[in-house]
Amino acid sequence: CGKRYKNRPGLSYHYAHSHLAEEEGDDKDDSQPPTPVSQRSEEQKSKKGPDGLALPNNYCDFCLGDSKINKKTGQPEELVSCSDCGRSGHPSCLQFTPVMMAAVKTYRWQCIECKCCNICGTSENDDQLLFCDDCDRGYHMYCLTPPMSEPPEVLTPEPSVLTPKPLVLTPEPSVLTPKSLVLTPEPSVLTPKSQS
Repeated sequence: CGKRYKNRPGLSYHYAHSHLAEEEGDDKDDSQPPTPVSQRSEEQKSKKGPDGLALPNNYCDFCLGDSKINKKTGQPEELVSCSDCGRSGHPSCLQFTPVMMAAVKTYRWQCIECKCCNICGTSENDDQLLFCDDCDRGYHMYCLTPPMSEPPEVLTPEPSVLTPKPLVLTPEPSVLTPKSLVLTPEPSVLTPKSQS
């Protein structure tokens, strides 16, 4: 169909929801043309709200339920929507933790297809893009401080690993000694002498 995706999961999703559905439709009934799912998602992508955000889908892309019912759990569950394309999903279908769900509500969340680096703002080199297990934001391995050459084996990295370069402003507490803060007096004036 000529549709291009940044990563394999996106291509697999597109194939499963567009072409696989069309192929199954062809096997069942050759007299009616299949409904082009890809056209509907293109129409949806072009719709923007007054705030410039994409209008959210009112169904979960994974279980096809809505906010009234998650078809996997049978329970009502709110939907999380991508601010760029409008795709939606239940947090449980997206395998979000409660911490991640709370974080996602505080910023313009992006689905895996639209996700870009939170530091440099690009989606280039998506094979170098890591997703934070606490907030689901994306970070290039080379944009982190210090840069990473390999993805971490641990699912939840140390907090210092996901500290973006521009945000590293505070020195270690051991660096903030009276010597470094006061330039004029002698250091011995600022440090109490130990009694022996």
